[in-house]
Amino acid sequence: MLMSHVPGALRGDVDDAHRTRVAARRLAEVLPLLRGRKAERLHADVRQLRQVLGARRELAVALALLDEEAGRWHWAAPLVGRIRRHLEESRASIEAATEEAARAVDVPRLGRRLTRAAELAAAEPYPELIARLRRRRASRELALVRAVAAAGALYDVERLHQIRIATKKLRYVLEAQIECAGRGPVARIRALKVLQAELGRLHDLQVLERAVRDVEGRFVSGRGRVARGLARVGADLETECRRLHALVLTAIRRATHGNTLAVSGAARNRRRARR
Repeated sequence: MLMSHVPGALRGDVDDAHRTRVAARRLAEVLPLLRGRKAERLHADVRQLRQVLGARRELAVALALLDEEAGRWHWAAPLVGRIRRHLEESRASIEAATEEAARAVDVPRLGRRLTRAAELAAAEPYPELIARLRRRRASRELALVRAVAAAGALYDVERLHQIRIATKKLRYVLEAQIECAGRGPVARIRALKVLQAELGRLHDLQVLERAVRDVEGRFVSGRGRVARGLARVGADLETECRRLHALVLTAIRRATHGNTLAVSGAARNRRRARR
């Protein structure tokens, strides 16, 4: 799946870039299950590829979201134009950095290393592989519990971002478990998908709000029709972010229900065993 989207992603296709980054994240969760330097090298290649494509996609998402939210809130066209120009100002530097980084991606080598990783996985003793997968799942469960506990019910951008990262990693481990064992927590994965989608939408809105605040900050006094209009746009986005945050809290409860106490208990047992 990864290699079918890499060429288009490097050329600038937004959909291929998204699919490539998702596939790269999935690989990042299963490659540590394999032993040897070949798996480590592939892990480094996959991480490089994901980083290359990030900024370009974030800009495309922000521009699309600007149009969507502008229609929803009926923002004045001149204000939307100012925000769009601000976002577009970064395009040249993003494209230059992406193209330079893309030149360093050796696509044929990536393909060869993926083939070798598949061979390594096929050669691994099945019980050992499953045992490693279970340990990785326990680690990811604990990471999500800790991220949720650290965030609490507060609207904190960085802490919510940490929940988002932990959610993705746990979901991909659980999906790998189903791939390997033929069964797994399907309902739990569905709940994590919902949470991931809500957190992703919230993150995208926060990126757009930050861009609006940057434009607003250029009007030092905060006076005048344009400054007031931008302040309203920023306030609308903040309102939407906080509304979505309430949905995120509900999704968090559903995605972690029945797991928080179990994971916390397992962590306590591990600490006792080490004493």
